[in-house]
Amino acid sequence: MYSYRLYRFRRWLQRSNGNLERINLLKVQQYVNALRDGKILWNEKASVVTIDRTFGMIASFLKYIYRLEIVKDIRQPKKQPILKISSQALRRNEKNRLFRK
Repeated sequence: MYSYRLYRFRRWLQRSNGNLERINLLKVQQYVNALRDGKILWNEKASVVTIDRTFGMIASFLKYIYRLEIVKDIRQPKKQPILKISSQALRRNEKNRLFRK
């Protein structure tokens, strides 16, 4: 997945008149925004998890080329907390019926 995400990022950079050698904060932010707005993945908005993983790949690549400072101030979509359903959501007789099945 790392290679695929890097390939997709590199292709996007080339289409937007950039390249990996001249990468900057603006290009990374534009890519994150394009993912969020559905302009990269077949016109579907990328999930927060996909954006987070892609951003992690970009940060990892930039760390490899000693340019990690580029992603220091990138704005990413906020992760929504997962709502946990209480184990008390079912009544006692409903739980018993479920366990029997």
